[in-house]
Amino acid sequence: MSSLKAIDKRIAKRRQVYKAVLSNPFVNEEQIWPHVKNQQLVQELLQKHVLNKVQHLQQMKVAKEEWPFDLITDFNKIYAYLEQNEPEQAKEALLFVCNKDQDVPLVMLQQIPLMSYISSTQTTLVQLPKGSLGNIQKFIDLPYGILLLPAEHLDPVFLQQIHEQVAKQIVPWLAPLKYKSTDVKLAKSSAPLKL
Repeated sequence: MSSLKAIDKRIAKRRQVYKAVLSNPFVNEEQIWPHVKNQQLVQELLQKHVLNKVQHLQQMKVAKEEWPFDLITDFNKIYAYLEQNEPEQAKEALLFVCNKDQDVPLVMLQQIPLMSYISSTQTTLVQLPKGSLGNIQKFIDLPYGILLLPAEHLDPVFLQQIHEQVAKQIVPWLAPLKYKSTDVKLAKSSAPLKL
């Protein structure tokens, strides 16, 4: 005959738990980054249409302000560009991200897919293959692994080829939250009196 303690040890103890009916959308990072069909082709297109031209302009010592296209690599400037709200001008941009390279700080990249999705700028988010950061840094300084190209002065053939290779970004849980400007400028509140 065994004791009650021995019986308790043999019977698995269970507790009541609650599981979410819907999965947490914030952890589905593979769905947030759009699929790129042929990453090597995209990298070759970027090098041919942008990076080689940048190298040529740098060799000619042309000031960056005089380049025939815009190129933004600073993290804060990229965010500022994506936050712009100018509905009268439908802007488009290509955002190349080296999210698979180890030298790129992941903290910087976490909000990039969400920001590009809710931006009023029509942004095509393009993942570059592993090792592309070193390749791009041969041509330009890319400290955060992010390269934004406003589409205003880019070759339309280049734009079309990139759009053919990159799937449309879909974030279904964020669709109703697309950025819209608000008419509210001030909120009524109270503050303590200064004596």
